[in-house]
Amino acid sequence: MSTKQVIFVGKSSHHEFRDAIAWMREYCELTVCSSLVSATQYLNRARDLPNAMVLGQIRPESVQQSEVERLCLLVPSTRIIALAGGWCEGELRTGEPLRGVTRVYWHQFISRIGLLLQPEAMPNAKSFRAADRGLVVIRSTSRESFEALSETCNAVGHSTVWLPRPRHVLPTRPAYAIWDCRASIHNDREELAEFACQVYPAPVVAVLGFPRRDDCNAAISFGATTVISKPYLQSELWSILVDAARFVRHAA
Repeated sequence: MSTKQVIFVGKSSHHEFRDAIAWMREYCELTVCSSLVSATQYLNRARDLPNAMVLGQIRPESVQQSEVERLCLLVPSTRIIALAGGWCEGELRTGEPLRGVTRVYWHQFISRIGLLLQPEAMPNAKSFRAADRGLVVIRSTSRESFEALSETCNAVGHSTVWLPRPRHVLPTRPAYAIWDCRASIHNDREELAEFACQVYPAPVVAVLGFPRRDDCNAAISFGATTVISKPYLQSELWSILVDAARFVRHAA
């Protein structure tokens, strides 16, 4: 697979960016610049332009639109990606997100930008071994949510069953489990813990709406194996399920 050249601009040690930085270090040729000034100086000296520039946006005001426009003039053929932290969620509601960039939240970076930067490294519908396919129990209070999750699981060979209520009797031992959070993980964490015990030892994927780091930590501490954000892409859930299959094989 060809290695993409990527420049990350911002605070690489920020807790929301660590997973993205680790992924880029493994799969890309990564250069880290602490500011747009140092990134511009690096670009002026560089022989080749990068394939992508990732702007670490901890807060909305940390990257200005005028700075993005100057970058577009400096590297017109380079994809510019805004890696948004949890404090940037309000940008879409206020109608003032950065223009001219590919925008992803910190918890979406690997599954979404990975497909752009290194698609060969990302799971897809063909990544599932026959031995990894099995029953997925889906805990959701909404039939619509269950059907959306079920369709994605069915596409890669998993069968599914809906568990609309707590303590609903399981038809058989599941291979995997998905818990769809109704509103706040902090309100529903006891229900998650009960569900995780019910389906044990199956790995549990918690589906949360725009989670922050403390939401993810809470879900993990109350029984989830991993977390995915709503709204999600099919490829994102496939990636999570591939990781869950590896977890099952490792635990066996």
